[in-house]
Amino acid sequence: MKVFVDTSAIVGYMVPELEVVWIDETLHDTIVQAWVNSNSSKISLVDYASFAVMRQEEIRQAFAFDKHFRQQGFNVLN
Repeated sequence: MKVFVDTSAIVGYMVPELEVVWIDETLHDTIVQAWVNSNSSKISLVDYASFAVMRQEEIRQAFAFDKHFRQQGFNVLN
């Protein structure tokens, strides 16, 4: 059974509040190095990208269900 959920109201509400942050080569290198140095297969490269961008943008709070954000020192709202 296929279910269609109309998310247009949510997207219309949230999209104006979102900012796209592009990951340039320097930031990418930093992210990959942190991921490799972590020796952890439990934290994804995407999570490390999130951590790096959040630090760069001075974002201290995350809406996440992922314990890794808390482990990285962010305040987690869930």
